[in-house]
Amino acid sequence: MTNLKSIIILCLAISFHSISGAQTKTTPKLSKDPKVIKILEGIKKDFDNAKSIEITFNMLMEMPDNTSEKQSGVLQQSGNQYYVNTDQFAIINNGKAMWFVNKANKEGQINENDASSGTQMYSPIELLKIYEKDDHNIAITNEYAEKGVSYQQIEFVPLDKSVDYSKARLTVQKGTSKLKEVKFFYRDGSRMSLAIKNVTKNKAIPVGTFTFQASKYPGVYMEDLRN
Repeated sequence: MTNLKSIIILCLAISFHSISGAQTKTTPKLSKDPKVIKILEGIKKDFDNAKSIEITFNMLMEMPDNTSEKQSGVLQQSGNQYYVNTDQFAIINNGKAMWFVNKANKEGQINENDASSGTQMYSPIELLKIYEKDDHNIAITNEYAEKGVSYQQIEFVPLDKSVDYSKARLTVQKGTSKLKEVKFFYRDGSRMSLAIKNVTKNKAIPVGTFTFQASKYPGVYMEDLRN
């Protein structure tokens, strides 16, 4: 089931890439709950203060035909460079180029990380900047407790109806900057959830992590799509 679209969906979940690039074609009413903005500002500040971030996660893809796929992975980021590694694929971005590797098919692509070309994959922590834009309604839609811990669910609804998801939901531990889950609801009936297992800040990341190393992917054919 895993294909490039699934990989992009993961990137969107972590980075809100399509949210960052969405343009409102109409002028529907914009609504941003001030309480939500305060929560998101706190989370963003917490991440901005870290020199590096490592996030381990579980990803669940649920398709309209009731099939599903689970993967586990890790994200490492320093500045505008990041590395995502899961059971079936890897994404390496050094801020100038992005390498996508499909481990199962032993093939991949190299793209320029260029906003003007439309191929840029934004830094994963761009998720936390969505509140700064005026292309989504944002509100707290639910609060609940699980194992004695209180959580809040924040939903982002795009004003642009051409965006391929109808809403995105961020679950955070109430009163903290701890992320629990990111979930996308797509207009085709599919859903993607990213459960955050652990977040480690200021971890020393080995040199070379954010550059493709062919020796780590023997037999993989990489197609260079850069100009």
